[in-house]
Amino acid sequence: MRPEELAEAELITTRLGEVVVRPQEIIHFPAGILPFTAVKRFVLISRSDQAPFVWLVAADEPELAFVVVGHSPEETTVDLLASRHRHSGFGASATLRVGEG
Repeated sequence: MRPEELAEAELITTRLGEVVVRPQEIIHFPAGILPFTAVKRFVLISRSDQAPFVWLVAADEPELAFVVVGHSPEETTVDLLASRHRHSGFGASATLRVGEG
């Protein structure tokens, strides 16, 4: 991570440990996720020992987390998740590809 990216990064402490998150890694759900409509910012956290599962963690309330799974074990994506929310009115404003870490 470049120094200027590190300056903008947030440190989020989750049940998976501390995670450094860059602004471009934040997924914004303008209407939140039911029934947590007040929570708008999320980040995806992946661990190789939990593949193909990925955690969708609330950036501002890291104790709130959802397990998501990609459509194939070889490539974990949230394309499907973001697409579903766009069509259901939730309007996720980012689609990220997440590699194992």
